[in-house]
Amino acid sequence: MTWFIIRFFVFVVPPPLGLAIGWVTLLGIGTWWGLEKGLSTTGLLSGCLYLQMLGVSAGFMQAARAGYFDEALGVGRRRWATAVAHWLAVSWPGLLVWLLLGCVEAFGKGGEATSLRPSSLAALFWVSTAAWLLSLPFGRWSGALLWTSALILFGGSTWGGDLLSEVGGGGTGSTSFAMAVGTIGISPFLMLTPVETAVARADAMSLVILTLSVVALLAGVGVVHCQDYPLEFRR
Repeated sequence: MTWFIIRFFVFVVPPPLGLAIGWVTLLGIGTWWGLEKGLSTTGLLSGCLYLQMLGVSAGFMQAARAGYFDEALGVGRRRWATAVAHWLAVSWPGLLVWLLLGCVEAFGKGGEATSLRPSSLAALFWVSTAAWLLSLPFGRWSGALLWTSALILFGGSTWGGDLLSEVGGGGTGSTSFAMAVGTIGISPFLMLTPVETAVARADAMSLVILTLSVVALLAGVGVVHCQDYPLEFRR
């Protein structure tokens, strides 16, 4: 039954054409960059992370109340399985491209890939779950728009800009552990450090970010499970 629901969401909630073109373009550039040049794909991973933020921001409740997900939410369906299937269906393109970029970099450089480091995988998992959770009550792109707005406001403030610079540079200073986790939570791009210049603090944060990602995924499952979805007819 779970595989049926996954296939259902893959066909009902496909990635928009522009996003699919973005994934293919990014993968093509990354392949050329990694194989021909033998360079790190760290810069491309930031773009990949943002595309993933857009991809998982598919929304859920509005479409469910419009009747588009009736087959997945019907009598006898396990809500938790429906929620996990929806997350997998909207996140798999980004996860696949990320892993392929990692394989290309590892092959081209003959060593460890930036995208496959614990801190980078933690950043990917966090974005995939947190942006999905933010978009559940709304429609397509909502989670990414909310996150982008928060990042702009945070980075545009003097206090937030100082935190981004300090945490991104690997310094400790007067920044507490909780503040550093919050800064990385808002800007997970700070976790994407090249293998050669890996910031030790990013690795130390990986377990915390992964834990928060699991919490976000479970919270999303709980939201889908506990909600009612009465049909809303729109003209």
